[in-house]
Amino acid sequence: MGNSPSSIGTSIGDTFYPSNPDRRNRAQQLQRDVEMYVSRFNEEKQKLDSLEPAVRQRIERYLSQHGYQTLQQLIDKNDATLKGDAMESWKQLKASLSTEHFIDQLILTVTGLTAAATGVVVGGLVLFGVMSGPVGWAIFAGVGEIMGFLAVAAVFMAVIEAAKERENLQQAINKLYYARIDALTTLRKLEVYQKWVVEFSDFFKDEWVDLSPDIFDKKFGKGFAGDAWQYDRNTIISELQDHDDEVHAWKDEDPEHPARTHVEHVDGPIDIPQMAAQAAPDINAPNTSSTSLGGAPSPGEGKLHLLVTDTLGTKKDMNVALEKVLSPHDFVIVDIEKKDTFGVTAAAVDTSKAVQALSDLKFGFTNLATHAVSMDCKVTLLPITV
Repeated sequence: MGNSPSSIGTSIGDTFYPSNPDRRNRAQQLQRDVEMYVSRFNEEKQKLDSLEPAVRQRIERYLSQHGYQTLQQLIDKNDATLKGDAMESWKQLKASLSTEHFIDQLILTVTGLTAAATGVVVGGLVLFGVMSGPVGWAIFAGVGEIMGFLAVAAVFMAVIEAAKERENLQQAINKLYYARIDALTTLRKLEVYQKWVVEFSDFFKDEWVDLSPDIFDKKFGKGFAGDAWQYDRNTIISELQDHDDEVHAWKDEDPEHPARTHVEHVDGPIDIPQMAAQAAPDINAPNTSSTSLGGAPSPGEGKLHLLVTDTLGTKKDMNVALEKVLSPHDFVIVDIEKKDTFGVTAAAVDTSKAVQALSDLKFGFTNLATHAVSMDCKVTLLPITV
């Protein structure tokens, strides 16, 4: 730590709350991880977006080969000709997709051409089912929200007032823990889409949906769905826990998370899992876990056993509790046994040197009841006895 007032304040807070450095380091690690995953997502998103012109060109050529100048012409035809259950399925499909995104256009093209040729809405539905579900394209819209959580966490982490810092760091850890899960999940899903989109577009080179309406699903459905579903929430948490183990992360106050599950890689055809969406906890809701805001500190936190030596060599033994931090170098303590309250000021003994320990500081004590003052005192820490 340096010799600035803020460094002095942080050292005082950390002395009373010795787990605060661990909390601070964990929050900062989670913050760095989130920023890294979001940055990698943005890089991969640029690569995916760069494929759009070629994919759109193949879609347009395929539509033209089937007699449609635009996707909208195909949509209009199905709107006018489909009947009964097929019309209801078509309406549901259209309502869930956007003609603006090229992957959505791909699904509408495959399914729309099949419907126009057969009167049945099939083909591309496995792909649609994955994309419109909890592992679907909509998850990518959450990146902006994740960045918002980073900003909120940064506000919590900026406070250095000991007990308040402890509480704020707990909140920052809670928010960043879940933001990190969301960030890595989003990245892994994007990697799946990037892997498959070129193969999807290759379909338009030499396959004809009107000859075999379910050919698209047969060719891609299980492979794509298997890749997408393998990154469920528990798998992502397991990956992150392995990462934390590698870096020896402090995890004592991480929020509770689902049990880790091991997902075996399966070669060849697999059944598509029919699993329910696993919703992330509401990270804006009040935290009711044992590490919630205002929860009890770890044993001994907030208390110290001090041996105070004044300039005359007089020694005073006190078990104290930190009551309030007034500034980075001014705080209030209470003698636990005698109930006396002291205002304390800390200053560097030598302002030209960095503050590395309590021995580098001198303290002024003012009894707030009697106004008795002791200046330039040295403080030694003893084992806590209360």
